Amino acid sequence: KSWQLVQSTLTRDPAARPIVIILTDGKANVSLGGEKPVAEMERLALTLRQEKRVQYLVVDTEEEGPVSFGLARRLAIGLGAGYFRINDLRAEELVRIVRENQR
Repeated sequence: KSWQLVQSTLTRDPAARPIVIILTDGKANVSLGGEKPVAEMERLALTLRQEKRVQYLVVDTEEEGPVSFGLARRLAIGLGAGYFRINDLRAEELVRIVRENQR
């Protein structure tokens, strides 16, 4: 749904520069098609990255522990996005990061 909103915004205002903030643990558990979820996530991230007017920030909500999948980081890399861990952010810091990342 967020991509539809971004497309609609860019159609109405081609000069717009949307910032999409994704809060996720990266654990894609359902595929939109027939692919394996993680492979689909990586493919879609590379596709979304092609729209240069959109900037992404990924906030990783995965709990820290002995087992970490690092999927949110992989999503951020695929999108060419800024990557942040949820435990490292406060609301004020997120606002600052968004402001700093505006082009």
